Amino acid sequence: MHCTNKFFSINFSSRERKLYFISIVVLAFFCLPVFAETQIYFVRHAEVKRIPGKPLSPRGKKRARALARLLEKKRITHLFASHTNRTRDTLRPLAKRLRLPIRQEPRPGSRYRGKKVTNRLSPAYAIQPLIRALKRLPPGAVAVVAGNGENLYPIMSGLGAPDNNSDMECSLGEKICLPCKSKSCFNGRQYNNLWLLIPAKKGAVLRKKIKYGGK
Repeated sequence: MHCTNKFFSINFSSRERKLYFISIVVLAFFCLPVFAETQIYFVRHAEVKRIPGKPLSPRGKKRARALARLLEKKRITHLFASHTNRTRDTLRPLAKRLRLPIRQEPRPGSRYRGKKVTNRLSPAYAIQPLIRALKRLPPGAVAVVAGNGENLYPIMSGLGAPDNNSDMECSLGEKICLPCKSKSCFNGRQYNNLWLLIPAKKGAVLRKKIKYGGK
């Protein structure tokens, strides 16, 4: 190959051309993930039966399957849930389709802050462990987090999502703000919201809620 202009002249042999293109491919493979955008989807667990243990109801299982259909083509790399069975079971259909493990934080059966982690432990205990785990995601990761009404807003806030009391303009384009930082303003009657959070160096960007699986 012979490339010329009035400033320079370069001659590549066949072997040099192959090495050149191989180096470009290798460079792209290792460098592009560094600049890739990390995405985190947040969802509340699906509907449950009002009995001890709070297993998913038939409607909740249907919603979990709808979530799997919605996200199976999103190149998901990580699945997270709180320590409760209902959050884990909400992600099970998606985990089965993607053949990914579900990481629960804090880990059921372990001890956290002096308490044994069981399904009955308050969902608030999952806030800090999940924040720490999500902050360690590699660049370009796409994660799904199934949480509870008690911990979803605090986790998103802990990752930098703005709220209505912050200086950031809310409802600007696709960007929105949390109504508050705690569980106090979470609508406990809704199960069909899906949030997309994009971590950034300064805070995070929270996208509009996606409705899924019917009301």
